[in-house]
Amino acid sequence: MILKIKLFYEQNGRYPRQLTELFPEYIDALPLPSAGAKQWNYGAEKGDEFRLGFSMPRDSTWHGYPSCQYDSRFGKWLVDQ
Repeated sequence: MILKIKLFYEQNGRYPRQLTELFPEYIDALPLPSAGAKQWNYGAEKGDEFRLGFSMPRDSTWHGYPSCQYDSRFGKWLVDQ
């Protein structure tokens, strides 16, 4: 997924505002994260950086932590516990 987002940037000069902008040229379907709540959290800031992540499901006993997030500013995955 990250490689497709970076390819979008190379070809468009900005990151996609939403993951749906990757359809259909870069991806056919949005793969879900294999861990956590099975839902992506995505944000593109200023068009020149992005964050992609997922977290544990939120409920009355679990508050969404830990969360894992790829931050393009650092070029790596970060874990927030």
